Amino acid sequence: MNLTKKALVFTLFLVTQFTFAQYTEVINSNRPGVSKSAFSVGTNVLQFEVGPYIIKEEHTPLNYDVSGFGADFTARYGLFFEQLELNIEGIYQNDTYTDNRSTISFEESRSNFKQFAIGAKYLVFDPYKNSEEKDKPNLYSYHANRGFKWSS
Repeated sequence: MNLTKKALVFTLFLVTQFTFAQYTEVINSNRPGVSKSAFSVGTNVLQFEVGPYIIKEEHTPLNYDVSGFGADFTARYGLFFEQLELNIEGIYQNDTYTDNRSTISFEESRSNFKQFAIGAKYLVFDPYKNSEEKDKPNLYSYHANRGFKWSS
């Protein structure tokens, strides 16, 4: 590893020592499986998620190669009240495209956003609000406790 890479890795580890995590009781993460959540992160909470990846493609019929790296990211911010959230999502990729179809191979460096979206979401209906009042156990009936519940 050359000196600049060592300095970059050292700086990265040093900077991570001074960062702080989300301070809410429940961390609302979209990272596992990159799924979406119906609920927001909370009022005045900023959540940032990043997932780096490496790409190495070889396409035999079209005879080209792509190699590089990228990152998918999401920034979420709870605005004004708990039901409203603003979010920014995107995928940034930096790669080298090599075309081997002719006798002279053509190489091109590319870097850009593959996807970029800005949006907002508002929670209209929460089925679990006040659910503790509805889901109290029936002390007299075993079958009523394990039966089908229309609210769920």
